[in-house]
Amino acid sequence: MKTIHNKAFVACRMPGNREAVFLSATTVEAYASLEEISLSVQGFIMAPFKAGEDCPVFVFTDFLSKSFDPKEWLALNSAVKSQGEISYNREEYFRAFETVKKALDRGDADKVVLARCVRMSSEAVDLRDVFARACEDYPDCYVSLIEIEGYGAWITASPELLYGCHGGQGHTVAVAATMLWSEYVAGRQWSGKEVAEQQIVAQYIREKLTLNRLDFREEETTSVKAASLAHIKTAFTINNPKNSDTLNILKFLHPTPAVSGFPTQKAVDIVELAEGMGSRRYYAGFSGFVNHPLYETECYVSLRFMEADQSGNLNFYAGGGIM
Repeated sequence: MKTIHNKAFVACRMPGNREAVFLSATTVEAYASLEEISLSVQGFIMAPFKAGEDCPVFVFTDFLSKSFDPKEWLALNSAVKSQGEISYNREEYFRAFETVKKALDRGDADKVVLARCVRMSSEAVDLRDVFARACEDYPDCYVSLIEIEGYGAWITASPELLYGCHGGQGHTVAVAATMLWSEYVAGRQWSGKEVAEQQIVAQYIREKLTLNRLDFREEETTSVKAASLAHIKTAFTINNPKNSDTLNILKFLHPTPAVSGFPTQKAVDIVELAEGMGSRRYYAGFSGFVNHPLYETECYVSLRFMEADQSGNLNFYAGGGIM
């Protein structure tokens, strides 16, 4: 563990809430892996897709917090003041796709999630405005802005709960497949591929909870709305989990097949071969509260993700499942 004595803050808005929470800190703990973190940890966590020395798990344990209305930040000017070149290497993505396709053809995995990154250079970005607008555009999603001086800033608007625990009841979800909500309302049916993709995630969670001897129940699979998109979702409720279970549950759930593939380790190996090791950084990781005395536990997968790096670039990430 390394203690970073840099200014840092978090703004996060939970799904369905009008108010957001602002956390400010002058020290942040950085860990090379989730295994290094104490099971009794309390605070706010941000984890990458795959942790390491150059891409650590950040934990806020000592911070000041207050509630606020995100609309207060809308008056801070437009999101992008000066836009530069947008870059995306299409040929590189095609090569990565071929790597994944060959692995699937060999039977190395049943599903692999391939991600890509679009980069935009910008001289000035009002990240607080971006956060506030995301809160408006994604009322049913978890929205967060995390900034650590010297490391960068990250914004996510995610419909996918990795793990939450409130009032002695734990919760997780299997979310996968995507179509426009307007298409779903108009009567478009989920394809066999989309249904199978979501069921892989549900089966993974089902098996993990069973193997770890947790008492749980599974809800009926439904279609849910996230802004202008529809997804397939299965919710799971865990009965009476302990706070000491929290970090272990996060560790065995992350990364789910929704962001990696299945079987998990084989899919992660293929992802690293196709995309390059460390290419995702904090995209497809997770963030949220862990065992906090007031906010309890609520961690979401880092989707609909933007990174503002130290070079002045905005990196936009997205991924899709290949079966």
